[in-house]
Amino acid sequence: MHPDLAQHLLDLTRQRRFIDVVNVWRNSAVIERESEIPKRLAAAAFAQSGDLNTASGLLQELVARNKIEAATCALAARVFFDLGNLVASLNAWERALALAPDNLGWWQWFAEAAIRAGQPERALRGSEIHALHRDQNVDVALAHATLLTKAQHSQEALVAFERLIARWPKHPVAGPAFAEFVLREFPLEARQLLAARSWCPTPAALSAARVRASLWLPAFFESEATAAEWRAHLLAQLVELTELARKSPLQGAERAACLATTPFFAAFHEADITAIQFAWGDFVEALVAPLRATLPARDMSRRPVRKVGIVSNRLTDSSAGRFFNGWIEQLISAGFEVRLYALGHADHETERLSRLTTMHRFADDDIAQWQPLSQQLVADGNNLLLFPEPQGSQLTVMVAGLRCAPIQCAAFGNPVTTGLRTMDYFLVPDAAEVPTPEAFYRETVVRLSGMGFVQPAASAIGNFNRQSFGFTDDERIYLVNQQLQKWTPNFIDAVSEVLRRDRRGRLVYFGVGANVSARAAQMYVRDAFRARGIDVAERTSLVATLHRADFLALNRAADVSLDTFGYGGGSTTIDALGVGLPVVSVEGSFLRSRQTAGMLRTGGFEQCVAANHAQFVELALSTAKKREPRAPQGAAVGRLRSEGQSSEAASRGIFRNAAQFFESLSRT
Repeated sequence: MHPDLAQHLLDLTRQRRFIDVVNVWRNSAVIERESEIPKRLAAAAFAQSGDLNTASGLLQELVARNKIEAATCALAARVFFDLGNLVASLNAWERALALAPDNLGWWQWFAEAAIRAGQPERALRGSEIHALHRDQNVDVALAHATLLTKAQHSQEALVAFERLIARWPKHPVAGPAFAEFVLREFPLEARQLLAARSWCPTPAALSAARVRASLWLPAFFESEATAAEWRAHLLAQLVELTELARKSPLQGAERAACLATTPFFAAFHEADITAIQFAWGDFVEALVAPLRATLPARDMSRRPVRKVGIVSNRLTDSSAGRFFNGWIEQLISAGFEVRLYALGHADHETERLSRLTTMHRFADDDIAQWQPLSQQLVADGNNLLLFPEPQGSQLTVMVAGLRCAPIQCAAFGNPVTTGLRTMDYFLVPDAAEVPTPEAFYRETVVRLSGMGFVQPAASAIGNFNRQSFGFTDDERIYLVNQQLQKWTPNFIDAVSEVLRRDRRGRLVYFGVGANVSARAAQMYVRDAFRARGIDVAERTSLVATLHRADFLALNRAADVSLDTFGYGGGSTTIDALGVGLPVVSVEGSFLRSRQTAGMLRTGGFEQCVAANHAQFVELALSTAKKREPRAPQGAAVGRLRSEGQSSEAASRGIFRNAAQFFESLSRT
């Protein structure tokens, strides 16, 4: 045995001889092996060798001791972090910083762990000792501003970000982080705040931070004119980003990371965004073009379609899943060899689908998975890839842009053109699409009969009634099932008019998605309604996210559902109709604003489709006043399914379903 085990292990570690570190440690006497420094070095060797679980086990034994060194705590914190045990990581970082409070690097790791764990206040409580460093160290300043943002200290965060970019105006991350923060937290003041600061680093260069800031649109705006200004800004940014992508030397993971966001908020606007989507597709093409060389050789010649791959992060019991998972059985029944590529979250529906056919699972729906996913797609040699909701995931956009099959199809889970030159066809529901949609798509439009989906089985409804939700018998409940980022100024005008004219009316609505500030959303709603003479506190109710059964019960308890204007409902409309709740909608100018109207017409509810915003208000009022016990509209909802095809539809080139279209490709 070496006379000084700790020193010997340290020497081996410096030489990166990690296997030797483990072997020497294991062969040592128990009393030496259990000493803190040798055990810590052994844990570090296991971690460096990729065995994080063994490293974690050793470190857990050490951190359970009353007295250990700061370095041991820091190593434990890093290993726990990498394993996803964020609370344990935070505890270890707090202990390390208590022993070494002036270690700036450790505090930044602590801040990152606190952000990931959703506990930013823990890191803020220990940040004051680093206050003087915020004017000297950009990383400390950026971490502190980010913590303030995550802790919803928005005004403090604004001041911190302004100081940060005033101090480091050319920093490649600080300026874009400030822009992203302002656009999310102060959407109505964003233009003035950004104009006052030089947030875009010079010289211009492609980076993930720059792309995120450039593509971010405010979720809320004062007027349609303001929305038009933001769309023009976004289009200009996309053109500039495309040029940067063409010239950028970035490769591999750094280049792929520049696709870590999409400009999908533009789809919520009541406007033609085709030019934006085409520019977006051009940017994706410029970004991914150099990465195609990293893929295995593949045959891109078109052959009869036998092997169909479906790439989705919604092969689950989700809204898009209920729309499209029925296609899988349809395709299998038609004789296609179907492979599923399930991204991210999985549930009982994922398990069911995996028993039907081959499924490859990717636990993380993250852009970092682009190589494993694309390599699997190429290796499987699919004749056709189908993306049911192609813009619902940055990862699906990436692999679609790389083109991993000779034929690629998008479906209407995101009912707006992908803009990708590598997407060949876009499958749309004939009953909801405009008569001549070709100008709005870069892809070839393929019309499916009716609403284009297979009706899912009815779901169980919760036991809650009107009283359970706090509604009184004399109230009329106007329910909006779409998240707040879909509420355009025109929609708020219409809803305000409904509430002004119906003094017994109560508006019930849900909050926002993960990428939208809940604080900013609530202030927007409060101020927008106040400006229109409506007291939000008295006339509205905000509902938390509900389990599906309770969501259906809420729809059953309401009097009418109001469909948003620019981007309407999909599966939520089916849910409402299925429990007997009438839905009122305006038939818009684009597929994304016509799906509900298409469902209503197909289901026999033409009287609920308004021709304009004024008629929408009248229909909402008259429908709510006709409240009576309603049975689920099973028969009517059943008419939405994509079964059957009239001779007229066939003569117009409308396909019965996706399987029939794929079969047609083998004949051409």
